[in-house]
Amino acid sequence: MVKAEKNNYAKIFVFLFSIIVLVDSINGIYIEKFSGNISIGQIFRVFIFIIMFSFILKFHEKKRVYFVLFFILYLNICELGYFFNHGSLSGLLTDIQEGFRPLLVVVIIEAYRALEKKGLISGKQLMKVMKINFLLFPLSIIIPKLLDSGTNVYGDGSGYKAFYNANNDLNIVLLVLLVFAFEKLSAILNDQKKSMYYGILILLLLITLLLIGSKSSIVFSVIILFVYIFRNLIKNNFSNNLKIISISVLVIISVTYLLTTYFQNEVMQTVERFNYFFKTDVQMDNNVGTFLLTGRDVFLKAAITAFTEKITPLKLLFGQGYYEHMNTTGKVFGRPYLIVEMDFFDFFFSYGIIGSIIFYGYFIALFFKSLSKHGVHYFSAYFSYIIVAIYSFFGGHVMFSALSGSFLAITCCFLISNRNVNDSIKNKAASSSLIATDNEKVNYIEKNSFNFKYVSK
Repeated sequence: MVKAEKNNYAKIFVFLFSIIVLVDSINGIYIEKFSGNISIGQIFRVFIFIIMFSFILKFHEKKRVYFVLFFILYLNICELGYFFNHGSLSGLLTDIQEGFRPLLVVVIIEAYRALEKKGLISGKQLMKVMKINFLLFPLSIIIPKLLDSGTNVYGDGSGYKAFYNANNDLNIVLLVLLVFAFEKLSAILNDQKKSMYYGILILLLLITLLLIGSKSSIVFSVIILFVYIFRNLIKNNFSNNLKIISISVLVIISVTYLLTTYFQNEVMQTVERFNYFFKTDVQMDNNVGTFLLTGRDVFLKAAITAFTEKITPLKLLFGQGYYEHMNTTGKVFGRPYLIVEMDFFDFFFSYGIIGSIIFYGYFIALFFKSLSKHGVHYFSAYFSYIIVAIYSFFGGHVMFSALSGSFLAITCCFLISNRNVNDSIKNKAASSSLIATDNEKVNYIEKNSFNFKYVSK
């Protein structure tokens, strides 16, 4: 068997998910300069889909191949049904485009599962992808900002997203990277040079998240920071706790200084924006939910009205398609097109009860199967999965986004790697009629996976 780090399949996987930052930056410039139905980002994702699907066909067991084919065929058949209902060719293309994105997530996960089972890839390669993106993503935002190029997130000039097309997708990616960067820092506190390196990376990630200027980026950044401080203070000795407190204080002071010194205008614009919507939504309308959800509760009411207006058993079971969902919801709200921007509801209104059960059932089963079988717990994988799930439900832009969807897929691949490592430990123990000890588990992980801190169950 070819070692995971010495074969072309692993190299291709790492390469494709390491150049996302470059592709999406170029894609943002392309979309801003030119208008067209097909973008560079879409072409790149189709290429990834083809490569990943070829891995599935070549290496996966038949039942998993049939499952992926069923998923693809099910969505395509539904999309044809939606087309016969609304009769719009542009609507059919919209349904195909939007349905492709959640399919891509599943195909990436199953491609990794196939390669991992054949020993052609491992958690080391996943961590290599993260390490590359730790640096490239924040630099792709900070450098354009320093060069006074790129675009703002909001119409009032607040927020900053460099050349990226969407800010919510970028938010999710940076939050996932922040979790894994904190995990790496926690694992190497005794190495001063590496600790400083990852401390700087965390500083850059926090600055970029705060530059985006959304409520979710700020809230989740603070949550992640305090969760890791609290977690490390509980599990480490006094010496490491002192280092953690020192690094945390230094990071907080550095972020505050840099934002208030070099990005003072951006910070003030974000504060003014929050203040405006707080006064409008909370003080005038007395609606905290609208402020926290940025109006998504209002969009949801419009979507429910549109969906239930002409409800039928078929519509309830199979949905109406993404195009019809945003078209009818927009009419209720007085706009040409509108979605809820809460993934679960957008998925339900588009694909109905059956589609939602199939798709969300897949991710729920993957999570709990990993959780039930783990013996050595990769906190960062589960923590980032939960963050993405919460963000997806309340803020959207995960299931119907190729950028953030790709990082959801990578997070799920970590969970698969974690579970299969533990299965190997159990099989080895069973074959020798022994129960693996905690030390054996840790030794196995150190030889076969990436260097994280471990917490035994």
